Amino acid sequence: MLAGDDVRIDVRVRRGARLELVETSGTVAYDMRGASASWTVGIEIDSGGSLTWDALPFVVATGARVHRRTDIRLAGDARCTLGEVFVLGRTGEEGGTITTVTHACLDGTVVLVEELTLDPGALADPAILGGTRCLAQTTALGHRLAAPAALQLEAEGSVHRRRAAHVHALARETAR
Repeated sequence: MLAGDDVRIDVRVRRGARLELVETSGTVAYDMRGASASWTVGIEIDSGGSLTWDALPFVVATGARVHRRTDIRLAGDARCTLGEVFVLGRTGEEGGTITTVTHACLDGTVVLVEELTLDPGALADPAILGGTRCLAQTTALGHRLAAPAALQLEAEGSVHRRRAAHVHALARETAR
């Protein structure tokens, strides 16, 4: 991604359909020299539908400033599993700033709203990156993850995070 980029992805899964999105490469957000870029995903899943999207790493180079937003709308017994990996900086870099916002609704009722900012300040924060530079997150909606450390949402859903110093150290498990 470069300064001024505005990526928009819309995914619709119809009733009873199952969709698995497979990415062929990761994404690098490059130095934006004071400007920014955005990445917006809209997901709509009809009752009985299922989406699995295990994304490849999103690398935020030093000087990059990216805003990501994911809006998810599920109906009835729809299921969604999203895997994301964020990496602050390329090798030897401190990294830029990425703010991710996730907003999910089930039958019109809000079940998850979260905003997370990863930047050089988050590197030392024990509640965010704790000295690591890679964060993997799996978000499940319409079902629960079996991972013992997963945060279980009030509605049927879970969020599970793992941190590591390097991408290859992260286990790429996605509960389906």
